[in-house]
Amino acid sequence: MTDYIEEFMKQVSDGFNVNGQRLNQFEEMLNIHFKGLESFQSALSAMKNELEGQRKDIEEMKSDIHLIKETLREGSRH
Repeated sequence: MTDYIEEFMKQVSDGFNVNGQRLNQFEEMLNIHFKGLESFQSALSAMKNELEGQRKDIEEMKSDIHLIKETLREGSRH
């Protein structure tokens, strides 16, 4: 009877070890994906900053064009 109990306990222990290894592999996989997401987020943030800079440049150009138009209108009135 004790042989059966010992075998059962060994199987339970082996099962825990296998599940522990699977959990470790899953954790490693999640860490890899998380690092990938962090890199992706960083790239998106850099793109956002670049686009924001371009938007500001465009706003400045629009303002300059408006001033040029006003200057041309004033010049044509004289």
